[in-house]
Amino acid sequence: MKRENSMSESILLISSSEETGKVLKSISRKLNHRLIIKKNIASGVKVSKDSQIVVIDCKMPDGTCIDCLESLVELNNDLVAIVLVENGNEDLTLEAFRKKAFLCVPIPVNMYVMEEVIKKAVNYKELLCKSRMLYDCSIEDFLKIKLKGYVQKIKEIGDIDLYDTVVCEVERVLLKIAYEEADCNQVKASQILGLSRNTIRNKLKKYRMI
Repeated sequence: MKRENSMSESILLISSSEETGKVLKSISRKLNHRLIIKKNIASGVKVSKDSQIVVIDCKMPDGTCIDCLESLVELNNDLVAIVLVENGNEDLTLEAFRKKAFLCVPIPVNMYVMEEVIKKAVNYKELLCKSRMLYDCSIEDFLKIKLKGYVQKIKEIGDIDLYDTVVCEVERVLLKIAYEEADCNQVKASQILGLSRNTIRNKLKKYRMI
């Protein structure tokens, strides 16, 4: 029985090439992704959105891949752009990377190569989304996300004082961050954490940081 990809992505292809369109359609069907095809830059940019995987052809009726990439990046956050370039065109490849392309793929497009690139783009997008989620969440949400797996591991090990272990680990990391931020100055670290210098010194000794 064929196993389908559990995560369906929306992939935007901006290309007027029928052959490239056929390759992307085949890959999208195989990986269970939704493919949107636009044949020029203007219509492609219009339907683009944040955190989207976009495949950009080298040349289009209204401009180049660089023109398209610049417009997309200007309008969208966390865009994962795959740029198609003529094989051997190193200048265009370097320029695409400078304009924040995720990867460059030579044309004519090889189906197997493109399939692997799409998979990498999907994985990369997932990492970006997780990173943004952690960045935007509250301290409480952040700790829940980070500590959930840690607590589970400790429970599996067993015979460990779970509360003291977790609290000490959080305290150690917080102390280390504050101490480094204070350039290893105990007075400044105490001001950052709102603790007395004696308390800071005792805790630094406890965690063998001094």
